[in-house]
Amino acid sequence: QNQIKVVQSTLEEIKVNKPILYIFNKIDKLSKEELKALNQNLQDYEPHILISAKSKDGIKPLVDLLQTYKF
Repeated sequence: QNQIKVVQSTLEEIKVNKPILYIFNKIDKLSKEELKALNQNLQDYEPHILISAKSKDGIKPLVDLLQTYKF
């Protein structure tokens, strides 16, 4: 959350006013319980995608979303 706040602040400072797509990487490091808890805490970060660059989990949903995402 701290990293998100820093990025949001930086975007505001440089006057970037665009929709944000939140991409959370490294989900392969989380247990099923941690992943479930994370999903419950991501309501403020929409739209969002959970991915693992290592295991490729979530890559297809990310690509699908990017194909229809309005920038």
